[in-house]
Amino acid sequence: MDAQTGSKAWTYCLATLLAATMLLLAPAAHSAPVVTNPSFETDSFTGWPGYISVNTPITGWTSTDDTRIGLNPAGGSPFADNGTVPNGTNVAFIQWNATLNSTLSQAVPGFEVGKTYQVDVRLNARNGNVPRLVMDLGADTLLNSAIIAVGGANPYRYATFYHTAANTTETLSFTNTAGADNTVLIDDITIAESTTDWHATSWSGDGDSAVGSAHNYTHAINFSGPSVGINGVTFQGTSGGNPSGADFATSGLGGTYTTQSGNTLAGDSHTLATTFNYGSQTETVTLSGLTAGQSYVTTIYGAGFDAPNNRWATLSIGSDRLTADLDTYGQNNGIRLIHRSVADGSGQIVLNLAALQTGTWHLHGISNREESLEYLGDDFAGANGTVIDNWYPHQANQPASPGYTETGMNPSFHVDIQNGTARLGANAGAAISISDRLDYLKPGRLNIMADLQIGTLTSGADSTTNARGVGLGFYLDGSYVPSVEVRTGFTGLVLDPFGNLNLFENGVYAGQSIAYTGTFDPNAFLHLSYWVDITAGTVSGVILEGSTSAYHFTTSAFTDVATAMAGFTGSSSAGGTYGYLDNFRLTSTPEPGTMTLLALGGMGFLARRRRRRGKATGHRTAALVALLALGLLLAAPAAQAGVFAQYPLTGDADSGVSAYHTYTHALN
Repeated sequence: MDAQTGSKAWTYCLATLLAATMLLLAPAAHSAPVVTNPSFETDSFTGWPGYISVNTPITGWTSTDDTRIGLNPAGGSPFADNGTVPNGTNVAFIQWNATLNSTLSQAVPGFEVGKTYQVDVRLNARNGNVPRLVMDLGADTLLNSAIIAVGGANPYRYATFYHTAANTTETLSFTNTAGADNTVLIDDITIAESTTDWHATSWSGDGDSAVGSAHNYTHAINFSGPSVGINGVTFQGTSGGNPSGADFATSGLGGTYTTQSGNTLAGDSHTLATTFNYGSQTETVTLSGLTAGQSYVTTIYGAGFDAPNNRWATLSIGSDRLTADLDTYGQNNGIRLIHRSVADGSGQIVLNLAALQTGTWHLHGISNREESLEYLGDDFAGANGTVIDNWYPHQANQPASPGYTETGMNPSFHVDIQNGTARLGANAGAAISISDRLDYLKPGRLNIMADLQIGTLTSGADSTTNARGVGLGFYLDGSYVPSVEVRTGFTGLVLDPFGNLNLFENGVYAGQSIAYTGTFDPNAFLHLSYWVDITAGTVSGVILEGSTSAYHFTTSAFTDVATAMAGFTGSSSAGGTYGYLDNFRLTSTPEPGTMTLLALGGMGFLARRRRRRGKATGHRTAALVALLALGLLLAAPAAQAGVFAQYPLTGDADSGVSAYHTYTHALN
């Protein structure tokens, strides 16, 4: 091929690859819960003051008291008498009934069991009223809070919750339990699959604070208290109302409190939980001096001041919201609220806290640090020998880990380091605990990857049942002990000596095996990468270098419990045989450029971040590259779509494929 022809061909190749990529960027059709009449715009009430009893039922909704529930406007707006209506012109109102708490409800279809959904609603109250709203979805009580009026033409309050579906149809209900003649206003309800970066959890002391000096902190602030060190990180002390510094500012936090010494927090966290700033229904903290576009982990520290359900607020960073109760875990008990944040174009992260009731949010502390994407890695670069103790946690995300635990049926079956790789004996492996040490929380989705070589491992008639080959995956905590079969407690994928990829669930072959498409070389290092969702227990995004097979496994076995340890295995039908593994990684998001690498990976062009292995050999014509790239991308839509969104699809349940849609194309 001459230079001019080659240039044109490669141009065609890149254009074709780009076109295939753009196809995948198009949004997929997903089924979603359908709320009927979510903004109450279907009906037009004219009978004053808007009760159902003098108008008609509210389309799609069920009322327990037609003389206390209705819509405004209706010849006026005696109940919706303040604030700007969020969506359209109508809002629903629920007035308290002295003999029966008034409830407005709807059975909402379209949920997928086990999937988490974001539920948004806008709230307000009649002027001068303080109703108490209880909001339920299925068996979950999402909210139990007093609601105060926004007043004037102010926007309705935002409330955002996260719900994991237990049924395909769940009942959404709003109940006014005010205990007096008070009216709550509701509008603009939405339910969609969750993509939030918020997470709330209990906080009992230094041990579960997730604070550690190995991280690069940009901010760590103790409000209204002295500077205090927690796990080697100094929280800068402040004093006075609305404190500020060179790289932070606050507003709405004019009040100070320094005597919550009865808090239950252990260690130096007790000092952080003793003091706080507070002040108004709208409080703001601005962190500055950050790198625009960079990812950070922002954590808010609090301690319950009252019994639960007295200090609800909506926390927001950008348009990402979480409505939470400061008192969730009880009086004097700690709470942490964590957000994966991205600094805006000005290098700032702005936190807003908007209380729903008169009780304001108490801000004890805040920290912000650079996000660590890689949780664990090992290049096995140590000296040859039987000890593999040179694993490294990226930025020490596992500072307390004791390292690997090895297993094997006898001392001759072990994992050792040979020439910069992990050598796996005929029935041996190694695993490392990840349950309690993955950064500030164990991510809901994990990406595990390594380079695998079958080497001299052999397969007999028991290939699948005994996990012959090299395995990459996870273990139950405590199941990985000496003198047991290497597959005991193992949940993951095993590459066997024939190139088949086999699924194991808790040490048992799951009956799912996918053959290698292409020429399988047992002496080549092949990159294996896949995602697991520990909430749904699913596996997705499976990529095996060199193979163009569409890897799809149906499972719910990769649970939080089943993924307590991450590791790898070697198994053979004959002693004295060895497989090899290198470049072991555990991450929660893809490395930059993963999309391009994945597109080329199925053709042996995967340019991984390795210390060695050399360049891919051989030549491919541009036309073949383009064709294979397009074929690979279209053959594995679940894996690629998930990588683009950084949330991989997990299987049939969230594939968006349904007989209810009319399909023009469906390609494997």
